[in-house]
Amino acid sequence: MSIQDIINNGGATINYKGESVKMVSGYQVSKRDLGRIIIADFTQNIIDKVISYGLKRGEYCGIWIDNGFVYVDISIRIATKAKAMSMGKELKQLSILRWRDMECLACV
Repeated sequence: MSIQDIINNGGATINYKGESVKMVSGYQVSKRDLGRIIIADFTQNIIDKVISYGLKRGEYCGIWIDNGFVYVDISIRIATKAKAMSMGKELKQLSILRWRDMECLACV
């Protein structure tokens, strides 16, 4: 997936092999926020650095676009809403992603 595709799609979830993934169920929860940059500064090098950081199987480079910024994190998929919400709150996340409909659910 190209940088422009990621921007056009509003983000992406990338596995440890560098492949864009989409899941049909469960919830994505950030376990480590990595940063926020303006869209103009977003490059493939940023994604490569996250992957080379040492993503393990089951961990993902999460990227999303909001209000002119690109946010990057390391996230994991959690099967149940209750566990995902609990983890999101514990890690002080604003929201988690529900894969089924790509809806962000507030953790507060």
